[in-house]
Amino acid sequence: MFAKLKKIWLIPLALVAAVLTACGEGSSSSPSVSLTPDDLNTAQTDALKLDAAYAGKDFVADGIGEVYLKSCTDGDTANF
Repeated sequence: MFAKLKKIWLIPLALVAAVLTACGEGSSSSPSVSLTPDDLNTAQTDALKLDAAYAGKDFVADGIGEVYLKSCTDGDTANF
């Protein structure tokens, strides 16, 4: 009887494991996406124009100024 019960539970557990593996639930890494500039639609940001002078201004004191990229930490974090 115990052997029969083991077999009954083995099939659903195997199906759950297969579904979780297929869905990526069992892994902590995300899929890698490789994009080139041609893949991105940047029409809205390309159309933006700066209408204020920033030359000679201090970013902290004036709220506008020229800054330089120091490093990138990841896809949405940068140090200036």
